[in-house]
Parts: sequence; structure tokens; C-alpha cells
Amino acid sequence: MDILALGRKPSHPDFWILLIETKNAGIDTSAGLPQLLTYGSTALDQQDWAWGLITNGIDYQFVQLQAGQPPQYYLFPKLSLLYMAQAGKILQVLQGILAIAPSAPQV
Repeated sequence: MDILALGRKPSHPDFWILLIETKNAGIDTSAGLPQLLTYGSTALDQQDWAWGLITNGIDYQFVQLQAGQPPQYYLFPKLSLLYMAQAGKILQVLQGILAIAPSAPQV
């Protein structure tokens, strides 16, 4: 895992909001999915959901992780910085994740 963003909440001090797995620009983002799911499964031991992001610096793939038996994950469409409309959506998704996170700092 390259980055782990935490949210602070008195009742749950180590709430995992967003896990980020990065790859080199020449590698497809799907190559990071197994690592992200492995790290994310640890978060699901303590909470019901977490968000993941796999990026190679150009393409961005958001993943929602849900606790359950078995745990599930949902892949969102890949977004690319090469297309202006998609670049704006990357920021919108990140702002949306912050909005639902407990005690998240405002951007």
C-alpha cells in the first residue's frame, strides 16, 4: 500500500477512508488490484466499508470495498487525466469520499 488516509473519530480512531496503490505510468491500473484488495481486507475487519484508488499517474480506478461474507468490491470506471472532463470527475470523486468520511477535513 502506498498511501493510507485515515479519518479520526473518537469512537473509531483508526477508520480507514482511502487506500491508494500506485503503479508506474507504463503499467495498467488493474495490476494493482490484488494488492489493494489484500490491504483493504484488513480495514474490513474493523469497519463496514473503505474506498480504494489505484493509479499510474494518468489513469485512476476507484474501488469500493464492502465487508461481508465474503467481502465484496466494486470497480468504478477508469478515469484519465488525459481527458479534461474525466480529470474533473477525479476531483469530484475525491471530494465525495471526503464528504462521507467521518471527521474529514474540508478541501
